[in-house]
Amino acid sequence: MIMKQQLITWVLILFMAGLDAIAQNKPCDTYRYEVPQTSWEESFGNHRAVLQVNNPAQIISLDFTWRRPDKDVDQSQLLIINAATGDTVQNIRRMEVNNETCRLLFGPVHDKDIYHFYYLPYRVQHEYGFCGGGYLPREHAPEATWLAQTENPKKFPQAEVLKVESRTAFDSFYPMEVAATKAEEKHIQRSIRKLFIFFLRIERTLFGCETKFH
Repeated sequence: MIMKQQLITWVLILFMAGLDAIAQNKPCDTYRYEVPQTSWEESFGNHRAVLQVNNPAQIISLDFTWRRPDKDVDQSQLLIINAATGDTVQNIRRMEVNNETCRLLFGPVHDKDIYHFYYLPYRVQHEYGFCGGGYLPREHAPEATWLAQTENPKKFPQAEVLKVESRTAFDSFYPMEVAATKAEEKHIQRSIRKLFIFFLRIERTLFGCETKFH
């Protein structure tokens, strides 16, 4: 009897260790999530990505797996600003915008520099200091001449996502609100199913029975 109890204990330990290993399996596109020492202007919103552009060009490409947990992610305004000069990039073309990913073309970009990509700017309710006026609507359409250049099939220079920042620690999505992608959800479901089947096989081998679930 004592031997069986010990075996059950070890099986449960192995099972829980397997679940923990699944939970700790981080995706390859995980960015650094940080809070800056000084908060930026509130109207820009509470979240931004810090981009590095090494090759200035008329058109820059961005592929950002932002893992948004909120609704209607394609309806809020997108804003890209040169961190050094404060100049706003004039044109943004949305290639793919959903909860998992944000793929854009933007430009023109004249300087090799750091750029801040704000994706949830809102109307500040100044008396209370929070988002009381709602998120800003989508940015204006790109200028026609610039937009025509984006149809060129050539590969455009890529902006690098250095990190993701929240305006304050309270505003941060990290870690609990950084949403899993559909592919990751399926991977976790398959891994748990395999682990559970392994557990049931051990139970059947050791005790000649199988737990019934209703």
